[in-house]
Amino acid sequence: MIRKPIFIACLGVLLAAGCASGPKAKKAEAHKQKKIELQALKHYRLGIDDYVNTRYAEAILEWKKTLELDPKNANAALYIERAQKAQRSSQALKKTD
Repeated sequence: MIRKPIFIACLGVLLAAGCASGPKAKKAEAHKQKKIELQALKHYRLGIDDYVNTRYAEAILEWKKTLELDPKNANAALYIERAQKAQRSSQALKKTD
């Protein structure tokens, strides 16, 4: 008789786990993904602002955060390279002054 309650408890756990992939779970996952995309966009835009205002190191950090959240963001990777070049040019100009 003890085995029956254990079986029923295990069955309940399995059913609950199966329900975790239902519509609510998919909606929650979509919401989570959207939140990550918005965070990546926020950091990307902050990087643009920093770059335009010649804060190259800060821009690079923002775009690295973008890539952590969205590794496929080709624009962030491209702008990191541009900011690094601009940073080197800026440093070279300061040395000649």
